Amino acid sequence: MKLTDKIKPSVTKATVPQLVAELLESSLIVHKMHLIARSRSYAEHQALGGFYDEISDFADSIYEQFAGQTSTVEIPDAMIIDNNPITYLEKLAKFVEQVHSNSAEYSHLQNQMDEVKSLIFATLYKLKYLK
Repeated sequence: MKLTDKIKPSVTKATVPQLVAELLESSLIVHKMHLIARSRSYAEHQALGGFYDEISDFADSIYEQFAGQTSTVEIPDAMIIDNNPITYLEKLAKFVEQVHSNSAEYSHLQNQMDEVKSLIFATLYKLKYLK
């Protein structure tokens, strides 16, 4: 079975697999924003670099814990799109909160989601106030 056989079409529900998809995609999206930001603002470049350096580890950890508990190994397509780093991260934070609210049976994952939100909000602070 190929890896592409495990990647499923997009879903609109705020689920843990969808969260993993969004976090994995955010690493790539924010990395691109990071590279472009160097021409606009060193502070933005640094803030985005810190985000993409850490977010993949959170995605990996959440996926492994969820798959270990549920034997679910599917990853849907990511849905969140925005070209502005601030609004993109605000949308991502809102989605993380939605999944957190829907995941009471996965309290161990909620802690990881809180850490993701902390990373997002710290990055937003740097983007908004450190110029």
